[in-house]
Formats: sequence, C-alpha cells, structure tokens
Amino acid sequence: MDDTDLSPSMELPWLVIRQAENGRHYRVSRYSTRAEAETVANALTRGDGELLWTESASGHILNARGPEDANRKTSRHIERARPLFRALTAVLPADDRERWCEEWTAEWLDLTEQPLPARAAFLMRVSLRSGPRLAWTLRLTAQRQRAR
Repeated sequence: MDDTDLSPSMELPWLVIRQAENGRHYRVSRYSTRAEAETVANALTRGDGELLWTESASGHILNARGPEDANRKTSRHIERARPLFRALTAVLPADDRERWCEEWTAEWLDLTEQPLPARAAFLMRVSLRSGPRLAWTLRLTAQRQRAR
C-alpha cells in the first residue's frame, strides 16, 4: 500500500501506534506520509520489547516493530473492529467520525485480553448508548455554535 491509496480528504492519514507494557495502545502521532511515520517509528524503537507500528487511518498495519504474536493479534482485532466502528460513527457529524472511530477502536484493542462478556458490553454500550448520545450532543453543539 502506498500513500496514494488513501482519500485526499484525510490530512494526516498515517499513524504511529505504541503498545505500552500494560498492553494499552496509544497513538503517538499522525503524519501526512508513510515515510514520515516510518522515520518516527524507527527513531522511537528502543528494542526493549515495546511494540510500535505504523498504521494508515484506514486500519492497515504496516511494519510493526516488536513481538510478532502481538502484531498478528492486534492486526486481526483491528481488521475485525474497524468496519463496525465506521458503521457506528455514521450517525455522527462528518467532522467527528474519524476521531471517534479511532477512539473506539483503541478502546476495543485495550479490551482484547478481557473476557467475551466485557467486550460484548462495550459494543452494546457504544452502539446503544454512547454513540446516539454523542451524536445528539455533537449535533446540538454545532447548531448552537451556528446560531451565534
């Protein structure tokens, strides 16, 4: 995959993601090109077992650095969850969709070690409670700002 595979509307489509020792995933930064993201990921790699990878905003993981098992597991969970969270963000205003898809995907990855009931509860909470309330709040706030 190269930089041209992404939609031109995305300003910073390349992410550097870090998995901390506790298993949580953190977005280190966003970049406009894959080369920039790779340079930063290479510079941050310490060789102490910390997992770093480059990911496009569309969810494709590229050039992971760290334990291979964690990379495969993370990749599988992202590939499964990303379409669901993209569908759930369809009710949100367009400007907020990418952010919340990314937020929910990161939280989903943090739950990969949890039992199935905990993951199912998260999906139910996002789809039935958080998503609709967030959509309502964001749209109401935008309407109030336009009225000023």
